[in-house]
Amino acid sequence: MKPVIERVFDAILRIDEHLSLKFLSDTGTRWFGSAVPEPGTSMLDFVHEDDRAQLESEVSQKSEAFSLFIRLLADGETRWTCLRATRMDIINQYMICVLDISEFKVQDSSLVHAAEHDALTKLPNRVRITDVINDHIYETTSSFYVALLDLDGFKKVNDTMGHHAGDIVLVETAKRLNKCIDKRLDLAARLGGDEFVLVIGGTDDPDRPNAILKKVLFALSRPYDTEPYSAYIGCSIGVAHFPGNGSTCADLLKNADAAMYFSK
Repeated sequence: MKPVIERVFDAILRIDEHLSLKFLSDTGTRWFGSAVPEPGTSMLDFVHEDDRAQLESEVSQKSEAFSLFIRLLADGETRWTCLRATRMDIINQYMICVLDISEFKVQDSSLVHAAEHDALTKLPNRVRITDVINDHIYETTSSFYVALLDLDGFKKVNDTMGHHAGDIVLVETAKRLNKCIDKRLDLAARLGGDEFVLVIGGTDDPDRPNAILKKVLFALSRPYDTEPYSAYIGCSIGVAHFPGNGSTCADLLKNADAAMYFSK
């Protein structure tokens, strides 16, 4: 029977103060699969390049014990792991227990994505757009624009053609908005109901947001294929400029909302 520690962890290894591999458990040999490191190999050779500095720092400081969440290269793929390391002073080495947490990382990323995106349109939701606007406020050196959009005639589609047709309109609207923007600089999101928002960044020139919003008006004026009939809607748009129309996310959304209702 394997020792308990080998039944709990996916791999156990020892490295010296120079990060040279001195020992790898049988379970570790199986876990690494086709990429089993040989004795004497530097551990950095199978640590993801973005995570190497963390490991080097702990070992160079001769920490008595440490835990790290880093990526290791094993069996032809990159795996997220939790490392638990304990210094063995007598032989001047570290014993490192490796636990593969890749599955939990994937689940965690999925949960974060779900919390920040609208389930129907797959666009970022109010939570995500608030973070993005705040990031622009505190990190950008240029101005940006927040445009609030309300679909005109959407309630009539829902009432006369049913919620299925309404969902088709919302999903198609999301696709059309994404085609009107440069995703490297801008972001389209759904606030809720038939309200959408655009964050237009990367410029102090008002001609760029004007050009984008003209494309949006044209794109949303085209008929929507809601079989057996087509749906026709338009949109009202209100725009707020940072820093001219507000210095906080709440102010920008409030002023864009006021401008939108003034345009109706």
